[in-house]
Amino acid sequence: MSLDEPDHPDVIEIAGGFDISALEIMMARLRGDGIPARLEPDDTGIIPDNPYGYLILLHKDDLEAAADVLRAAGVDPEPLS
Repeated sequence: MSLDEPDHPDVIEIAGGFDISALEIMMARLRGDGIPARLEPDDTGIIPDNPYGYLILLHKDDLEAAADVLRAAGVDPEPLS
């Protein structure tokens, strides 16, 4: 399954907020731990136009492993849907 398909049933969205610097560090840590993750919109400086800020896309099965990293970055690991 691909994180490029956000509507895939095994991909979850988590509200990441607007602090792109903290999110970039968090994403590097997740990837370093072998957890595939993606920001939406991508982290090229596009400001999100939703109240949740950037969305973190993860596989459902990776949420438990990613939760501590998300919390350390100030992100609530509860999926949006």
